[in-house]
Amino acid sequence: MESPNDLNKIKEATQRFQANTMFLANYLRCNLGTRARLSPLINEMGEIEGAGLRVLVDYDMEDLIGHVGMGQGPTFAIVQF
Repeated sequence: MESPNDLNKIKEATQRFQANTMFLANYLRCNLGTRARLSPLINEMGEIEGAGLRVLVDYDMEDLIGHVGMGQGPTFAIVQF
């Protein structure tokens, strides 16, 4: 488990997304395996503690890859775990 390192990667991707788009990120999209890896960081509301991002599961995504984004927009920042 690399939870502190994973949290730092998520925060960096969030900052990158917000700097490039000027929108506030509100989700991290990943597959079920990656979500299981991140489970120590996720609270009972389905959000990442300390980042304020809701975790969404997308079964078509690759392992150990996450997308930080906002709403239905096509723009996102990639996180590699």
